[in-house]
Amino acid sequence: MHEIHTEEGVFESTLKKCKEEGRISEDGRGIVITNWTKYQSEYERQKPYRQRGRRVEYTPEENAARERENDERIAAWEAAHPGRKHPVKMGVEA
Repeated sequence: MHEIHTEEGVFESTLKKCKEEGRISEDGRGIVITNWTKYQSEYERQKPYRQRGRRVEYTPEENAARERENDERIAAWEAAHPGRKHPVKMGVEA
């Protein structure tokens, strides 16, 4: 309970429900997750998608280039919409 930061009542009811649904069992040494290989294979199947979503780190030079590109896009949008500020700049003081 302490490791997963929950109250005893919540922990016990969760264990009871998982046992009733056949998700876990006890073997005398501890709790056993039923169909562990199934859960692991699903985890492995989804792993590439999780890794793809990770944040990309750019060098300072790349960040500067990206900022210049964004500034150019904003300037082009504002030129096409005279008298209006780009939504990105709303609330930002120059």
